[in-house]
Amino acid sequence: MDSLDWSSGNRQYFLDPWPGLVLKRDMNSVLENLAVALNNELQFCFTEKFGTKTTEWTELDTYETLQMVIAQGSSRFTVGLPLCKNCPISRSSSDLNPK
Repeated sequence: MDSLDWSSGNRQYFLDPWPGLVLKRDMNSVLENLAVALNNELQFCFTEKFGTKTTEWTELDTYETLQMVIAQGSSRFTVGLPLCKNCPISRSSSDLNPK
């Protein structure tokens, strides 16, 4: 709470609803693009990691696979294309998370 006073310069902005409305308006305008980008990346990740073979079983470590999917999906926004599809970068990002 005190950080808002410090960063905005006045407590009145904490009590006034306009910053929330501005943030909502600005976030909603970008949110659709972010959702489409995340959907594309996750679709690519799931196809790459889980495969598309429906006639035979494939063994995999579910925890590690999902960890890589999450790392690659989140790296879409941190490092962008085409680096997010780079396996060593996703592996480094995944290794930062505790097991």
